[in-house]
Amino acid sequence: MSDDLLDFLREAKVFISDSHPQEAKAIVKRAEQLSTNIFKHFDLRGQSSEKNAKSYANYQTLQALVKAVSRPQCSLLPSLDNDALEIPDSLTCIGPFWIEDWSDRKTEEIFSFEAWKSDIKQNSSRLLGCLQEIAESKKFKFPSKLKRPANELYKLLSREQEGFVIESSTIQALKTRNIVIGLPLDYPHFWNEQSEDDTRQQVLQDPQAWRSALGRSLTPQGLVIPVIPHYRTFPWVAVAGRRIFTQLETVFSDRYFMASNELNLLNTILLEDEAE
Repeated sequence: MSDDLLDFLREAKVFISDSHPQEAKAIVKRAEQLSTNIFKHFDLRGQSSEKNAKSYANYQTLQALVKAVSRPQCSLLPSLDNDALEIPDSLTCIGPFWIEDWSDRKTEEIFSFEAWKSDIKQNSSRLLGCLQEIAESKKFKFPSKLKRPANELYKLLSREQEGFVIESSTIQALKTRNIVIGLPLDYPHFWNEQSEDDTRQQVLQDPQAWRSALGRSLTPQGLVIPVIPHYRTFPWVAVAGRRIFTQLETVFSDRYFMASNELNLLNTILLEDEAE
C-alpha cells in the first residue's frame, strides 16, 4: 500500500510540474492534497515468533534502558544482571539512531481512517471521484505511471467506503521480511507516553526533518515509510532491505579495515606523535 501511495504522490508532482491542461492539473492537485490528508495515519506492526522479544519501538523497553544508564547512582560498568541493560542482537546503534532488524517478524502496514469525522467522509468521497477520473478519464490523457497507483488507491478506498464505522483500518502484510527500523537514540527524553485521559496531546515539531534524517541513516534512496511524515507518537522510519547491515559488516571486516581510510588516519596520527 505504501508503494502505491508513494508512486501516486511522486507522479502527481511530476504531472503538475509538466505541461498539461490546467483542468487536468487541478484534478491531480486536488487528489494529491486529499491523499496526503486521508492516508497520513499510518503504523507498522511487527509480530515476533519469540515470546519475550525486545524492541526499542516499544516505549517502555527503551525507557527502562535510559533510566538504568542515566540514574545518578549508576556505576560506569553496571551489572549485566539488570535485564533492562541487555541490548538484543537485533539492535545496532549508529550515532544518534537505533537500527533495529525486523527480519524475524511478521510485519503489517496499517492505514487508519477516522470515519467518525464528517470531513473525512466528505474528503474520501471527493478523493474517490478524483482517483476514478484519473484512472478512467477519456477527456484527459493521464500517463500510465499516474493511472496505475491512482487505480490501486481507488480500490483500497472503495473497500473502506463500503462499511464506514467509527474508526476503520486497512491492514496488509508486507511481502518481504527484510524490514529495518530506524529510531532516535533517546526519544523518551523528549517524548512521553500518553494515556487516553491526557487532554493535552504532544505534537512533534518538524516531522519531515525527522523522517529525512532517520531515512538517510538507513538508505540513501528508495521507499522510506511512513510515506507521509505524520507522527502520533515518537518519530520512526522503516525500509525494506538490509543494505545498512551489509555496510556495517564491511566496515568491521578485518580485510576492509587494514586498507581503510580509518586505519590510514590512525597511522598518520601515530606518526605525528612520534615526530613530536
